[in-house]
Amino acid sequence: MNPDERRVMAQLGALEAMRSGTTPGARGFFPTDVDDYAGALAETGMALPAGASAAYDRIGTSIGDPAPYKARTARWGQRHLKTVERNFRDWNGKAKAASASPCRPGHPTCARPSCLQDVRALQQQLDTWVTIHLNQIWGARVAAVKAHRNRLPTEYLADLGFLHDRLICAHCRCMEPAEGKASGRGRRHRLVQCRPSRRGGA
Repeated sequence: MNPDERRVMAQLGALEAMRSGTTPGARGFFPTDVDDYAGALAETGMALPAGASAAYDRIGTSIGDPAPYKARTARWGQRHLKTVERNFRDWNGKAKAASASPCRPGHPTCARPSCLQDVRALQQQLDTWVTIHLNQIWGARVAAVKAHRNRLPTEYLADLGFLHDRLICAHCRCMEPAEGKASGRGRRHRLVQCRPSRRGGA
């Protein structure tokens, strides 16, 4: 999409949310698109923090692929973290819609431990929130984390110290009992569940 189309899509999304009675929320974007979306969202007056989906380093495949992990260079990841930081500096506090701009690594199948740890460090430095997609699909995304890290997704984040009180986990619909325990040890982080958990659900 071009910048005008991105602004219109942001406005349509905000309108749909308000029509359903939803006024707070969180939204992630590609890092190069934040300026287009954040300005449009700020004009709506919604409490809708804007974040950048920049902190990932996997290459050559799609989300949820259990094939061997091939990563980009560390320099690539650092460059995108700097973009996240710039977006935060540009938009944080400029409007209600951008008052708590979060970092967003996307999904555990897209980021090596070092990448997630860098996101955590930046989140602490900026004193903001961080969001992540978690446990979305049994047969792809959960299986991929198990294949790469020999852990369930929530256990993987717990091992890295990524479960904390400034974390918003989206989806959380395909969780094992052990992950509930790991989640509880993470204390007050937010779990946003889109649908009831069903094995095999897409």
